[in-house]
Amino acid sequence: MIPGSIIKDIATFLFIDIDQVNLKDRRLEIKFGDNDSITFEDCWLRDHCRCSTCYHADTFQRAQHILDIPDSTVCSYCHDKSQLTITWNDGHKSTYTSEFLAQFEYGKWSESRRLRPVLWHGCQVSEKVSRVPVKQFLETENGAKAVFQSLLDFGVALITGVEVSVEGTEAVCQALGGVQYTLFGGMWKFTTIADHADTAYTNLPLAVHNDNTYFTEAAGLQILHCLEHSNGTGGETILVDGFYGATRLKESSPEDYEFLTTFDLEAEYLEENYHHKFSGPVINIDNRTKDLVQIR
Repeated sequence: MIPGSIIKDIATFLFIDIDQVNLKDRRLEIKFGDNDSITFEDCWLRDHCRCSTCYHADTFQRAQHILDIPDSTVCSYCHDKSQLTITWNDGHKSTYTSEFLAQFEYGKWSESRRLRPVLWHGCQVSEKVSRVPVKQFLETENGAKAVFQSLLDFGVALITGVEVSVEGTEAVCQALGGVQYTLFGGMWKFTTIADHADTAYTNLPLAVHNDNTYFTEAAGLQILHCLEHSNGTGGETILVDGFYGATRLKESSPEDYEFLTTFDLEAEYLEENYHHKFSGPVINIDNRTKDLVQIR
């Protein structure tokens, strides 16, 4: 699912008329009704032909390797408000809709890919995070949309009524994007039995932390399901918005923020038969936009 803010940006690509098309050397300059102008190289247009000979629409893959495409030049072209048709010098014809072409305006394209998470702290988020019954999540589009929107906005979603079993939990995990296998397994249980050299397999309290920072790709989405809690105390799940913390740090201590975005901190996991190590900044940012990307 896509955040509402991004959906609005993508919508600006749609229903844009083609106003003018001009051929300059081996480039087509296209002016759209919103006054945006995009220049396309002829080789790019031929490579992005969407006819059935050049493109498999059912798999969203090209049918020809780029090196097998002839070095074609534009022989002629025509257009109306909704599409552009090119006849190439080898006789091949390509048609492109205005929606398809308009999406490659780089400013709008890059802006549409930016995530805009909602920063939060304290108990205020408890009333905003989606709580969706498992049946609604698994069987309805609105249920799935609510969960993914909450994950994108707040980084958290709650799915209620899940069967108290590994199998019931796995059904939810598969619907959330699949299960990634690690040294701990695919789906796994952890108890106070020390199956791994990890504090999670004890009854000791765990402070707020991020998992898997010793992997090249730390976990982007984790699913926790308490299957049993009896004759004991504790076990609360404490959640923190790392992006909120990073934003406050940038405001109050910009030098410290800069350090944590550039210094490679080493994380390591070590037990018999396994040794994982990775170094990277605690705060990952997008080099172009400077947006926060990840807290490791």
